[in-house]
Amino acid sequence: PFRHGERIGFSYLVSQKYTGESAIVKVLRESQILEFNVEVATHKRLVPAHIKGKPPSYYIIAGFVFSAISVPYLRSE
Repeated sequence: PFRHGERIGFSYLVSQKYTGESAIVKVLRESQILEFNVEVATHKRLVPAHIKGKPPSYYIIAGFVFSAISVPYLRSE
């Protein structure tokens, strides 16, 4: 469906696969084309989207408050 040599975004390619499917990835490294078979997995968030209906946990140490970060907290700031 693409013209020869046309560049497309990597995110587009990933969006065409479902979780658990395999994808063949070709990588150019040191003038050699290497081929890898990669299983598509779900995205693991570094920051949780929600804290599941409970108040966020926190620690108070020497006057500093350390709280778990979440997407709603980031949007509120």
